[in-house]
Order: sequence, then structure tokens, then C-alpha cells
Amino acid sequence: MMSVRFFRWWATWTLKFRWLVLFVAVISVAGSGWLAQSRLKFSTDRTQLLDPDHPIQRSWQIHRQSFEGNSDLLVLITGEPEEVRGAADALGVLLGREKDFFDEVFFKIDLPKLNQHALYFLSTPDLRELARQLKQAGPWLGSAGVGLPGFLEKLAHTNRPQDLEPMLPLFANVLEGMSVSIETRGQAAYQSPFPSYRGEKQDVEMGQDTVYNRIQGDRTCLMLVQPADRSGSFEHDAQTVARLRQRVAQVMRSFPSVDCVVCGEVVMNTDEMVGSYRDSSLSGTIAVISVFGLLTLAFGNWQRPLCAGLSLGVGMAWSAAFAALVIGNLNLLTVHFATIVAGLSMTFAVQMLCQFLELEEGDNIWVETVGRTGPTCLIGALTTAIAFWSLHWANFRAASELGLITGAGVIMCFVSITTLLPILLSLFEGKQTRKSVRLPGWQFLSSAVSRHPYRVLAVSLFVSLYSATWVTRVPFNYNVLSLQPEGSEVVRLENFLQTMGYSGLFAVTSAANVSEANLLASKFRQLSSVSRVETVAELEPIDVQEKAPLVSEIIRLAHPLTAQESDPPAPEMSAAEMRHLAKTFSSASKQIQILLSRMSDSPERRRVSRELRRFESLLDPSKPGPISAALRGYADELQKDLKRQARFLSEQRQVLPDILNYLPQPLLARSVSPAGRVSLRIFPKGNAWDREPLEFFVNQIIRVDAYVTGSPLMIYYNIQELRKAYSTSGRVALSVICVLLLFHFRSLKNATLAIFPKLLGVLWMIGAMGVCGVSFNSANFLALPITLGIGLIFGVNVLLECQEKGSDSLFRGSTGAAVLLSGMTAMLGFSSFLFVSHVGVSSFGFVMAAGVGANLLTSLLTLPALLTALKGPPHIR
Repeated sequence: MMSVRFFRWWATWTLKFRWLVLFVAVISVAGSGWLAQSRLKFSTDRTQLLDPDHPIQRSWQIHRQSFEGNSDLLVLITGEPEEVRGAADALGVLLGREKDFFDEVFFKIDLPKLNQHALYFLSTPDLRELARQLKQAGPWLGSAGVGLPGFLEKLAHTNRPQDLEPMLPLFANVLEGMSVSIETRGQAAYQSPFPSYRGEKQDVEMGQDTVYNRIQGDRTCLMLVQPADRSGSFEHDAQTVARLRQRVAQVMRSFPSVDCVVCGEVVMNTDEMVGSYRDSSLSGTIAVISVFGLLTLAFGNWQRPLCAGLSLGVGMAWSAAFAALVIGNLNLLTVHFATIVAGLSMTFAVQMLCQFLELEEGDNIWVETVGRTGPTCLIGALTTAIAFWSLHWANFRAASELGLITGAGVIMCFVSITTLLPILLSLFEGKQTRKSVRLPGWQFLSSAVSRHPYRVLAVSLFVSLYSATWVTRVPFNYNVLSLQPEGSEVVRLENFLQTMGYSGLFAVTSAANVSEANLLASKFRQLSSVSRVETVAELEPIDVQEKAPLVSEIIRLAHPLTAQESDPPAPEMSAAEMRHLAKTFSSASKQIQILLSRMSDSPERRRVSRELRRFESLLDPSKPGPISAALRGYADELQKDLKRQARFLSEQRQVLPDILNYLPQPLLARSVSPAGRVSLRIFPKGNAWDREPLEFFVNQIIRVDAYVTGSPLMIYYNIQELRKAYSTSGRVALSVICVLLLFHFRSLKNATLAIFPKLLGVLWMIGAMGVCGVSFNSANFLALPITLGIGLIFGVNVLLECQEKGSDSLFRGSTGAAVLLSGMTAMLGFSSFLFVSHVGVSSFGFVMAAGVGANLLTSLLTLPALLTALKGPPHIR
């Protein structure tokens, strides 16, 4: 055939100019290495896996550009509230100094300016109640400036006990505080008796100066840290994450009781990429050692496998340079392309070595080796490349890039092996003894197959029928998080965050202004799949027009309280003064009792009565010193507290607050775009890493806002497009391979027989997955389309050998040994993935090894049995 003549001509020419060819190969390897080193980068950005023109991808890119990246590193600080705040402040200072690594560090909001508008953040009923209390209790509060004795005197001589009713809750609090102070000899911490008001939408107390970004009461603070470099570059992200962990460890030495962990999607992607890079090196090393050992044993020396490895290495260098030129960035999926290409391409070298050892010594042995193996190797290279290239037209960027560079890599390795291996063998072989590869065990098995073909076909039929039962039962695991290494810290933290309504997965969108953001947030909160919605718009007060008159009245009522001068601390009371105080309190108590008798029974009434009795029992005139000191300390703190409360109220501003002018820059950068759009973060309810909750969440939120985007949607559409891509590419690859086989054999029957063991092997592969409990996932699902082309050459070679010499002679020549060794080297290459920690990559190695192994069995056992049963098809023209 023409292809045979071409390969003989090619081998003749390259052997004639062998030193020139080797020189060109060395130069090309050096250039390829430089190109790959300088231009081939690694990306941890999972969002880049989807096609750039996908609507969700476009929305995500627009959002990231508007809000300065939005790729937060998360630091979770948990412990006692005071320790948590101290650790957060210390870490915030450290990170703020390292602008080369970190940007926009956010963990708290300082509220001095915002506090001037605090009344607008109270609910309208709370404002009315506060105004009523100030109006009715104002005279009594004002009298507190004259000290406890003066206050009790005024209380004892009042003519209108009913005027005391608004004061009862406050009075009970004061009595309780004084009793506690006496009981502890003034050692107890002061507790303010004044009522505490909190914002109607924010967990912020009036007068609070600083609010930490808490997610579980006061025990957990969430710090958000933007990387200074937001390009998604693996090198920069790895350095940033490592630096952040160093700074966290440094701070934690000063706060040993605090638990502080770095997490978030960027950290997960970076750790996954670091693991993938480490695992690819480990798997590659294991594959090289195991394959080299196998071939050394099979071929009788180490020089021949070395020649195969060197010729393969040249093609791998070309492949790396091609990847650098065409795509530039390797992602979480394409980072393993080199191991895949090497495992697949070694088949060509094995077939050439087996053919070389079978031929008789002669001047044209190298030419004849290439001439005989070249055409079938070309068919194997083309079918394998087509299986990968069929992924290139998928709407899934990662699969498309993997298909492009892996398919091209297989072709380049085929060229390098067929060109360089004969040259290297001619240089290394010398006068070494050459023996054909003999596998006596398989020869016996081959003979048994030819003698009992129907038994073999019956067993194959049973295995096929059983495997067919698993076709619809092998599940697809959509949970990307479950593919992480077992016991991963990222998985543990994600589970912890979900218990608090948070997640590393959250959707994002934006609104034109604060009002629209609040309206959109309310719609999202009504969805059953949403646990929480975060936006700075919720800091904006509501019903401000209705609140404005109440705010004005409260400021007016509070102003007189600040005008009073505070008395200096009173000296300790003598025994006589203590007796007078007890007598005055008894008179004041009677006035309170009169009021209580007119009131209906209630918990508040019973509490006031109880505190009156408690304080009166403690007010012992015989112990003036300790009691006087305790009361004086409490009265001083109460007076300061009153002034502080009054000053806070009087400093309130009546003008409406513009919330966006008071927020810190790190929060604004994440929340408000330069164009004024306000962002929203929507957190899913339940474990959205699983398919059902994720699909439910995505389908609900896109009905509220068609432009919503973010990690949950990226993952959802990634897997959706991935399944669609692999399904489409599988059909395309199968169609093209069938056409290629028809062209090669020019016989429908022979083409069908050649592809039969491959299709049967795919079925057995699924059966092996079912038996071993391996599910399909976003990593190993790739095996379905590419396994159609991998190992197809096994069936082609076996078919040609059996038709020419009979199935019982399969292992008498080089064909059976070549097929077996090729399959074993491919299985060893893919089995090396089983040693990696990443569950997805490990399962990919299992599926591919199972696919190659099944194809090997169907090619060496089932196909020969079928050919024997059919009594051999017509001779190939």
C-alpha cells in the first residue's frame, strides 16, 4: 500500500541523514523547553473552564470587572469574642501592610460617622417608645445628676406616684445593679440599666463604634481578603495563599485559644491545583518507572526502553510547546495532559520494538520495521487523536483545550517515535543478541481460544450482558467538592459554613441602586432555596420620612440631659448618713409600693417588688464602709452612663444618612461598582454542591434575575456542558473512526470486526465501574469519548494477524506480544493516577485503566474466538 511505501521512504531518508535529524531533534527540544517554560502557565480559576461566550461566563466576567475581581480569600476566626476581635485586628494590621500580596482586607466596619444617624436605623415603634420614655421619665433622669441620696429624696416626697410608672423598668435595673455591687463589694462589672435598641435590619446596638463581620454570634469573625493579583494565575495564587497562611500562623501564636483557618473557593482551587501538579509529577514518575521496568524485562535490556523513552520525550517536548503556543494556561483538567499523552503514545514504540525483534538481521531491518508498523501505528494515532479532537468543538472550554493539545500531542509523539526510534536503535544496538519477545503463557491461551471459541464467546456474552445491566445504574456524581482528597480541610470548613447558612458557593448579581438592591434582595429571600442574602443595601434605613419627626423630637428631649453638670464623686458615708439613706429609701420604697398596688399583676411588677426587697435587705447601716464604697462606685458609673447615653442621643443628626458615603473602602470595593451598581450575594440553602439542591437553587434564582451569576451557576453549567460535550464528541469520534476504518480496510465487515472489541471493551469498562462502586464524575467522564480511540489499534492488529496466519498463531509472532505489552504499558500509565490524592483524578485513572484492560481482553480473546467461529473472513485485498 502507498502508506507502507511512504514509511519505508521516510525511514530510509531519516537513517541516511541520522546525525542531522538528531541535531534538529535536540535543537527542537531545547526550543520547545524554553517555550514551554516561558509561556506555559497554570490557572486556578475554575470559571475559565466554561466557554468564554457562554451567557453565564459573560455575566460573570462583567461582574468581576465591575467589582474588582470578587475573588475573596476567607479567614475564619473562631473563639471567645474578645480573643476573636483581638486576633482579627492583629491579622488585619499585618495583611494591610503587605500590598504586594493582599488588597481590600475587610473584617469590620467603624461607625463613628454612621452613628450620628443611628436613630434612623431603629424601627418606627422603637422610636415612638424611646420618645415616650424620654418625655415621661425625663424629669427623673435629670435628677440623677444630684446623686443617689438626692434622687431618693425626690422620689420619697413625690406627690404623683403614678408619674413613676415609666421609670419602673429602669428603676428595677438600677436596684439590681446596686444590689450586685453591694454583694460583690463593688467588684462586679458595671451593667447599664438603660434599655438597648438594635437596628431593625442590622445586628448593631445604638452607640456601638465598631461592628465585626460576624457569622455566628460573637464567636466567629469572617475576614475577606482580596489577592493583589486577581488574574487567576496559579503561581500568584499559590504564593498569596501560602503567604496568608504564614501570617495567620504568626498571629495565632499570640492567640493560642483562637481557631483560625484559611478557606474559600480561591483556596480550594489553589490547593486542588497544587495537589494536581504534585500528583501529576508523582503519577508521571510512577508511570515511567513501572513502564520502564516492564519493557526492560520484556525486551531483555535497558537500552531498548531507553531508546523508546528518548524518542517519546522529543514528542512530549513538542507537545508542551504546542500547548504553550495554542492555549498558554493549563487548568485543573488539562494539567494532566502530559501523562495521558505519554501513556497512549508508548504503544507506538512498543509495536516497533516487537516488530524489530521479530525481523531477521539485515541492512534494511530499520526500514522494514518502520514500513511494517508505520501504517497500523498511524491508524492508532489518528483514531486516538480524533477521539480527543472531537472534544475541541464542545462548548466546554477545558474539554476543548484538553482535546486539542492531547490529540496533537499523540500525533507529535507518533512522528517523533517513528522518526527517532530507528535511528537510536541503530546507534545503541551494536552487536547485541536479538531475541523476539515470547509470551508462552499467552501462546497457550491463544491456542485454547482457537480450540474452544464458543466457550470464550459464551463467557464474553455473559460478561457483556452483566455489564449491560450497569449502563443505566452507574450514577453520575455532580458534587465537585467530593472529588477533593479525603479529610480535606476545605471540605471540613465548607460543612461548617453550611451549618451557619453560609457556603463557599454563592451566587452574585447587582442592581442599579440601593432601592432596587433592597427590592431584589427581598425577592431572593422569599425563595425556599435561599438561606441568606447579603448586600450593603440592607444598611440603608427604611421609612425615613416617617421617622424624621420622631428623630427630631428625641434629639430635643435628650438635649437638656447633657446640659447638667456632673457632681464630683461623693465621699464615703458615715454611719449616720447611711442610716439616713436607709430611711430615705424606705420612704421612697413606700411610694413605689403604692404605685405597684395600683398596677395589675405582671412579670415586671413582680420583678420591681423583688428588687425592692433585695436592696432593702442589703442596706445595713451597721456596715457603712463597704456598702458606701459599693454604692458610690455604682452611682459614679451610672452617672457617666447617663451622660453618655444623653450625649449620644443629642448628637444625632436629623438629616437623612447617605449610607454609601460612610462605608469603608474594602467593603465598598466589593459592594458598589464605580458606576454605582450595588452587588448582592445569594447563599443557597442546604448542600448546593450536590446536584438536586444546586439545580433547585439555580432554577429558582434565575427566574428572579436572568443576569445572576457566580460559582453555583458556573459549576452547574460546567457539568451540564461537560456531559453534553462528551456525549456529542463521543458520537462524532465514533462516526469519524468508522469512516477511517472503512477507508483503511475498504471492507464493511473488516471495519466492523476491527471496532467490535473496542465497543465491547467500553461496555465491560462500565461493568467494572459498577462492580467496584466507581461513579462517573466531572473528571472521569472524559474517559467515555476518548476511550473510543484509545486501543483501537489492538483490534486492527489482531484482525490482520488472525486473517493472515490464523488465531492460534497470534503469539507466535510479534503481534500478540506487541498488543499485550502496549495494553499493559497504557494500563500502567493510567494506573499511576490511582496513587494520587484527588478523588476525581484517581477515578479517571481507574476508568481509563479499566477501559484499556477491557479492550485488551476483548481484542486478544473475544475477537480471535469470533474470527475462529466465523471460520475467518475473506482475505483482505
